[in-house]
Amino acid sequence: MSKYDIDDSLSEEEINDLKNSFLVERKNDMESKISKAHEENMKEIGMTRTLKKGEIIRATDESLDDDGVWKPVRAHMTGRKASDPAYISHSLYRRRVEVK
Repeated sequence: MSKYDIDDSLSEEEINDLKNSFLVERKNDMESKISKAHEENMKEIGMTRTLKKGEIIRATDESLDDDGVWKPVRAHMTGRKASDPAYISHSLYRRRVEVK
């Protein structure tokens, strides 16, 4: 019997039990992954601060791109003043903060 053959000896109830246990295991796995991702995001948020209007942008800062992903600041922005984060049309910049 290969791994692709069907075992006819299982009852319908046993098959349903296997399906349910698989679904529960998969749900728990997804919840765990979501929880870990949330924890990582919270750590990320807690370790950064948004630059205020007029602060000088450093090469180590990050900018929020249109796709909603934080990325390293582009080289041509280094040394320029950060725009006002209160306006949606302006770029957002953040800086990592040392946590003690």
